[in-house]
Amino acid sequence: MKTVKQFKKKEFIYFEGNFVNSIYILLSGDIKLTRISEDGKEVIFDLINVGEIIGISSLLSEKYNEYSIAIENSDVLEVNKNLFIKILKENTALEGLANTQIERKIKNYLKRMEELAFYDAPRRIISFLFYLSEFRGKKVGDEIFISSNLTNQEIAEYTFCSRQTVSKVLNNLKKHNFIRFGRKKIVFSNSIYFQK
Repeated sequence: MKTVKQFKKKEFIYFEGNFVNSIYILLSGDIKLTRISEDGKEVIFDLINVGEIIGISSLLSEKYNEYSIAIENSDVLEVNKNLFIKILKENTALEGLANTQIERKIKNYLKRMEELAFYDAPRRIISFLFYLSEFRGKKVGDEIFISSNLTNQEIAEYTFCSRQTVSKVLNNLKKHNFIRFGRKKIVFSNSIYFQK
């Protein structure tokens, strides 16, 4: 069974601990995967790009290991888990795409662990901008346009910083003309600075 569902901003796609009966794929919008720390703080450990499986680890689990929440109004394809696995086994190209996503997610998690151990807060925030530019950026001339509905608080929850630190770093980058802000977007005004 396959169904396209619409989720409003801040609506949950699934909850941590729910049984995995369905696999979800993001068709449009923006989704975050979060967990709640022991002291009650929300921690974002992944952002889902359009075309990706939401919480790909659910393919190997009986229960979801995180909360999945819409950052903005989003369209999501819901597929029965058993049907999805059957389709994967019958379609080597699709299976390859799923494996590529798993590999990329693992590399991203390892990179973030390294950043937490060795980077200070400003470098983690700038690294996050690199991530956005790589997976969500559109280069136009010397600028990179990124569609983003993320709040400073959500960037803080992803980078393990305070909201005040995020605001300070972004404002400093803006002051030096590296970025500017538009409606629901970030523009890298000096894209050379953001090349890896």
